Amino acid sequence: MLLVSVPWCQRRWALPVLSVPTLTPATSAKLGKRHRTTIQAAQTLIWLVRRWVPQREIVLVGDGGFAAASLGHTCRRLRIHLVSRLLLTAQLYDAVPPQPKGKPGVKPKKGPRQPKLTEAG
Repeated sequence: MLLVSVPWCQRRWALPVLSVPTLTPATSAKLGKRHRTTIQAAQTLIWLVRRWVPQREIVLVGDGGFAAASLGHTCRRLRIHLVSRLLLTAQLYDAVPPQPKGKPGVKPKKGPRQPKLTEAG
């Protein structure tokens, strides 16, 4: 957003700088376009904003719809702070530890489980 002062109001106004419409899967199929979720659109936008202002501190604030691990990983990689709703009963896991070379079996998709937020502290 861009904060601007307008003559008829004492408060600043926040004007949108960049927005992307997100379509439903049915509308995407009807238009013959690949469907992108809101998380995928947000990832594209934050990548773009980070490219425009590489040294600036960026804080992304979203509702519970933006509480996605993939978005969190993208923000972390791009040095962007993500503030989003997280349930106290969420199941959180550490990163997958490195596996020894040549170890047989299925590779784990998640690491050891962390304590729930209600248990921590």
